[in-house]
Amino acid sequence: MSELGLNSARETARLAAQQRVGVAERSHEWAREALTDLADGSLATDDQCALEAHLATCASCTAFRRTYERTVELLQGLPPAKAPAEAKRRVLESLP
Repeated sequence: MSELGLNSARETARLAAQQRVGVAERSHEWAREALTDLADGSLATDDQCALEAHLATCASCTAFRRTYERTVELLQGLPPAKAPAEAKRRVLESLP
């Protein structure tokens, strides 16, 4: 094979590898974004099935799910934040 043909084959293989990574990264991105919809109960049933199928085979997204769920759990356990009295007074005074 000529040097030009070898370079062309390498470039084709490199582009194919990038496309495969791109598809995988998009599926990870979708799965991680879908977790918020799953948590609030708004994920469609077919998307929930697709998410669960992805999580069954993806250790990275499964670990992300555990971390996400634990973070939500910890945040929900925090006491509600209260505005300082001075800030509340200023807001109320600014209202018409």
